[in-house]
Amino acid sequence: MVTQGESLTDAKHMAADGLKLILSSYIEKGMELPKSKTKKAARLASGGTVRAGAMKLALYLEFHEVRMSKTELARKMGIVKQQVDRLSDLQHFSRVEQIELAFSAFGKSLTISVQDAA
Repeated sequence: MVTQGESLTDAKHMAADGLKLILSSYIEKGMELPKSKTKKAARLASGGTVRAGAMKLALYLEFHEVRMSKTELARKMGIVKQQVDRLSDLQHFSRVEQIELAFSAFGKSLTISVQDAA
């Protein structure tokens, strides 16, 4: 992917949007997500606007590993399948409570931490 912006901040937003589109394509096709090759890449993926999608990506990885159908996950969560579809859509806003509920259906819990700024 190649991107640019009027400023560094703008370029970072454009890169984050591009990354979301690429990852959304993997999810849409049901493909395994690529592994991060460097620690720097992992740090970049957890920063800025990409962080908002990190929970959904973690949920997708869990979903992919467990191989549960979306219908079964919806049944366990007590919601309709369309809502499960939105949980894997990086362009769609999902409430943290919904993502938390999905993780609990896999026997997992979602943990968010706060750290001192560097």
